[in-house]
Amino acid sequence: DNLQKKEGVKFDYLSPVNEPQWDWSKGSQEGTPATNEEISQFVKLLSERLSKRGLATKIALGEAGSIQYLYKNVDNENFDNQIDDFWNPSSPLSIASLPNVERVMTGHSYWTVWPVKDLVSHRKALNDKIKEHSGLKYWQTEYSILESPKFLTETEINAIWVCKRHFLLHVLFTMI
Repeated sequence: DNLQKKEGVKFDYLSPVNEPQWDWSKGSQEGTPATNEEISQFVKLLSERLSKRGLATKIALGEAGSIQYLYKNVDNENFDNQIDDFWNPSSPLSIASLPNVERVMTGHSYWTVWPVKDLVSHRKALNDKIKEHSGLKYWQTEYSILESPKFLTETEINAIWVCKRHFLLHVLFTMI
């Protein structure tokens, strides 16, 4: 609010959590451990505050540590299946009707790019789940190749996979 009024700086989007599924208590890097219920409560409060102040900033929610947490139950029902929890209007955690919330889920590619069949199957499953919620979009906000075949150097793997990823995603999204 102050930056906008005093300096003219406007934020189009705000992403208030990062990889909430991981335990960041060891301080190895930054993150925001939070259950879906805690995230929902926070987004409801933040949306209300942004709206009351007349700010156009939109909340872009998710930043899932791996895209599976967005579309299915992975290992803890309090941290996963976020699309249904946040975008199903009958869910007690729904944020679907809030002002200042972009109709988007964000996530990271970690542990979903190898082997190639998994890269494709995870993204098809994510796309199917996104389609269940009218107007919802997906933004991939971090990408890294963490898993790989052992017979290539790291540089070779990165070069090959960046090329393959762009080709496969182009093919995948032209089919959709």
